[in-house]
Amino acid sequence: MNTPPRAIGHIGITVPDLAAAVDWYQEVLGFRLIGPPAEIDVSNGGPLARHTEDIFGPGCSRWRFAQLSTANGTALEICEFIDPGTETPDDNFRYWRQGIFLSASSTPTCPA
Repeated sequence: MNTPPRAIGHIGITVPDLAAAVDWYQEVLGFRLIGPPAEIDVSNGGPLARHTEDIFGPGCSRWRFAQLSTANGTALEICEFIDPGTETPDDNFRYWRQGIFLSASSTPTCPA
């Protein structure tokens, strides 16, 4: 099979503090905010409430997100889950589990 490479449209990550994450990605990597952060409350109904249930299941009832654009146009969707809240794992790098374990970005200089 000779399928040509496809572009990645967006990548989603979970963070404990949406505002702090948005600030960091803008200040350190120069990502640009696509639109204002939004909060989704499933009890209010609507298309994003249905989308939430389709993606995260019935246990997710409230969350916030922001979308930022990278230099090559890939969007980064940052999510802060409110109900249930975001949990910090005891072992923050479970490389042996399935899922994304690395994300890289090119930048001429990056402050520590």
